[in-house]
Amino acid sequence: MVGEVTTIKITPIVKRRLDKLRRYPRESYNEIISRLTMEDEEEGITEEDIRDIEEALEDIKAGRVYSTVQLKEKLGLD
Repeated sequence: MVGEVTTIKITPIVKRRLDKLRRYPRESYNEIISRLTMEDEEEGITEEDIRDIEEALEDIKAGRVYSTVQLKEKLGLD
């Protein structure tokens, strides 16, 4: 984030609404507001998302995945 920074005041209700819109725990309010105000950004699953999902399903079918228990054992974290 480069450039001028502006401080805004929001009510606790708006803050709670923004908190619920977080895609990941440390997403900033600036990122949330930016995402919400992008008019030309299309939401939804992209072709890349579909390819990643298909690849993950193939990994599962081929047994190239570990359960949490198996991974802990493999890493010696028992």
